[in-house]
Amino acid sequence: MKFVEDLGFFHFNTSEPGEFSKHCESAFALWEEQWVSTFAKSKLEIEIFSDEFLNRELGGLFFGTKAVGFMLYSFFDFSKYSSQKARYFKNYPREVWASHHQKKDLVFSPTHMTLHPDWRKSNTNLPISELLFGFSLLRFLDSSADRLIGYARNDLKMNEVLYRHGGYPLATNLQAYNTPVDFIEISRASAHLSDDDACAEMNLMFWNKTKSRSNHHLQTVLHKRKGKNHVVTLYQPGTPKNDPSGKRSSMGKQSLLSGLARPNLPLHSL
Repeated sequence: MKFVEDLGFFHFNTSEPGEFSKHCESAFALWEEQWVSTFAKSKLEIEIFSDEFLNRELGGLFFGTKAVGFMLYSFFDFSKYSSQKARYFKNYPREVWASHHQKKDLVFSPTHMTLHPDWRKSNTNLPISELLFGFSLLRFLDSSADRLIGYARNDLKMNEVLYRHGGYPLATNLQAYNTPVDFIEISRASAHLSDDDACAEMNLMFWNKTKSRSNHHLQTVLHKRKGKNHVVTLYQPGTPKNDPSGKRSSMGKQSLLSGLARPNLPLHSL
């Protein structure tokens, strides 16, 4: 049995990882290996290129510098035509896409969940996939994005993971990459940590521990989950910055990790 308590949570930019360069290279190697395998199993001939990995935020769990599991984060400002033309949206059904981009808001999208085979659910005390999405949700709440959007595999029950974090379906049981998926959205109002208490508490433990490494100020934010109150200590830069939208968080607080949303900013302080 492997224990997630033995891991560390890290959050950095894949193009400028700074002191986390070894973490980043390990993550890329795992990402390439797992996604080549995934596409092959789906009978898809898709060549993997590193630019799908670079210029993203990465939030993940590591054993030392070795990648265990992670997700890649992107922001899309739908008020800009360039964001609307991102390759990521090519699999969205027409009716879902029409409702998305017409809102002209800022959306957050966690993608490419990647997990080392040795750390699958059957081998661990807590499901890594549940934790990885929990970190994604915390990053979403810590930005000024209006919505979290994504599509999740049904065969691996990843759609259920998103529903356990406040997701609601936009379209169900459609095909993407020869795989059944649900297209799901999470609003700021509906978002909450996992319905699994142990996973929610583990997310908070890692999140607080990582942010408290900094000498910067800390701010406490309350997250509500089915009537249970959870206090989350969030990293707050000494000088406030803005998210890509140029707006402040709609939670009524400053965008505490806003600098991370800019793809060329090194994230060494985390």
